Parts: sequence; C-alpha cells; structure tokens
Amino acid sequence: MRSFSAMISGIAIIIMATLFISGCTKKPEEIGDKYFKLSEMTDNPRAKEEREKKAYLKYLEAVNLYNNRKEPLPKGLKERMLTLTLKRLNRELARFQEAPEEANPQQIQLWRDDFNKYLPGLNNAEIVEGYSRFLLAFADPKFMELPDVMAVLEEVKALKVQAAAAQEKIAQLNASFAADMVKEINEMITKGKDALAKKNPAAKEELVFAEYKVQLALKRDPNNAQAKQALRWLRETLLDTYSGYERFGENLDPEIDKYDIYLCIPKIKSAGKKLNMDVALWNLSANPLNVQRDNFLLVTNTDDTLTADPATKFNKILVDVKRDTTQLVVFNISGKEKIRNLLFRDGRKISEKFFR
Repeated sequence: MRSFSAMISGIAIIIMATLFISGCTKKPEEIGDKYFKLSEMTDNPRAKEEREKKAYLKYLEAVNLYNNRKEPLPKGLKERMLTLTLKRLNRELARFQEAPEEANPQQIQLWRDDFNKYLPGLNNAEIVEGYSRFLLAFADPKFMELPDVMAVLEEVKALKVQAAAAQEKIAQLNASFAADMVKEINEMITKGKDALAKKNPAAKEELVFAEYKVQLALKRDPNNAQAKQALRWLRETLLDTYSGYERFGENLDPEIDKYDIYLCIPKIKSAGKKLNMDVALWNLSANPLNVQRDNFLLVTNTDDTLTADPATKFNKILVDVKRDTTQLVVFNISGKEKIRNLLFRDGRKISEKFFR
C-alpha cells in the first residue's frame, strides 16, 4: 500500500501535467490558484518556494490584464497576492536574521510595495496581522539606519493591530540610542575638561559638537538624566561661545541646527538690579540684519520675558552677511528670576542662547 506522502506526490504530478496541457487555454488567475494549491501540498522548502513564485507570476499576469481592461482587481486576487508576498517577505527575513551582513532591505522594499498597492481598502484581519508582525521583526538596526527603522515602526502603528508593540519598540530603541550617545558625549566632555585645564584655545569649540550631540540624545529620550546633566554643564560652559553646528556637516538635524543667527555672551556682570551683558551676534542669514535694542529679551524659567533697559545705548546697527557684532545689552532684574535663555527676535527671525 502506497504511503500518504506518495499519494500526495502523485496528485501533484497529475496537477502539474494538467497545468502544462491547459496552460494555453486557462486564465492566468486559475493557473495561479493551481500553483498555489500545489505549494501547499509539499513540505520541500525549495519546491514550495518555486511553486509560490509561479503562482505569484500568474497572479501578476492577471493583475496586468485587469489593469489593461481598466477593471477593478477582485478582492480574492489581491488577498492571494498579498498572502504570497507575505510568505516571501518572512522567508527573506529569516535569511537576513541568519546573516545580517548579507541583508538587502532594498529587495524587501520592492516586495513591500505590493502592500502599498493592494492592502488599502482590503479588510482582511489575518493579512494585516501577519504584515504587522513582519514589520515589527524587520524594523531592526541590523538591517537599516535608525531613522528607517523608526519609519517602519510608524507604519506598524498606522496599521493599528500591533500599535502598542511598535510604540514599545520605538521607546526601547530611542533609549538605547540615547544611552550609547551619552557614553560618547561623556568621553568628549572629559577630553574637553582636560583641554580647558590646559588652556587649550580650541577646547570650547570642540565641545560645541558635544552640545549638538546631547540634544540629539535628548530628542530620542527626553528622560535621560545623564544627558540632561551633560547639557546643563555644556550650556553653562559654552555661554561665551557660538553654538555653530553647521561646521559639523550638511546632514544635521534641522530641529537642532535651526538658527542662521548665532548668539553668545562673552562677558556678563551684575550691578545691583542691572545685568550688563556683552552680547555677540553672528549673522549667517541670507540678508543683512538690522539689530536694535528691542530685539533682545531675557526668558525666565517661568517663560516670562524681560526687555532690554534703555541704558542699552545702541539703537540700531546693520550687521552684514557672515559678519558679527558685539554690543552691551542691559536688563533690569529683581534678583529672584532664574534666567533660562537670551532671545533675539526680529519678526520671524529668532535665535537663542541658553544659560543652562
């Protein structure tokens, strides 16, 4: 008596022969269905993959026919296309996980385009769940840059069924990114302190990059206590230094490198209830800048603003492009305010220098 597996193999051979004979008369979608069934009848991985590929190509042929006739794609055809694509994605992902160095996310992206084409409007909970789980696993820094990982996880959130898991993974990745960056920043600060102790004139300029990086870390993880502590020390130390991040490259985060006017305070002195500050301003905007006393404000920790005192003697000066100026600006303070930052504001043009 023949074994069950032998019977299945025999049935598969008969179906394959039928497909060969009827290939010229059957519709592509019907042939695809038969290849799909054949793929489910074998446990041989290579045979399964080959039959799924043939089914997919026949379904793709059917899609092209519908598109040429300008007819809507049947729901069942879209579901079978996505089912096969998901199988292929999971198979490729398993290969990536075995050998991350050989990962080719671009190839996976080509296959993922099927979901952009066929998933919208398709109410199939099993496919959405399966695709969401694939994306959760695929969103891995081993395969792509962190911003790309985050973009994939945002896709998962949009699909909703695994949104909580995606948000949890985003938080974990952000915390890990920030923790690794803080280690690097602390090393930079240690070297910077040593350079400052040796009166190295370039020490503060080199710490400006640490100031940029610590803001990147806090953007990823606003609750990182070490990053907060480092930022406070850097701001206090660099009060007399322009925070000119543009020198560190072109692909900087625009939410951090957001000003084309730089401020710093080379000298600051309290005299009774007056706070006298030498304010340096560097104009990197596209046009000359009219600077006057009323452009300068002090912002407190409670978001109150203090305007410059009339004792500030200059009324208006013109600062040309890529030029700087230093002017004495005077503020009246009660001594109770905790100053957070100096603000320059002229219409839409804004810049800040933080005290801490």
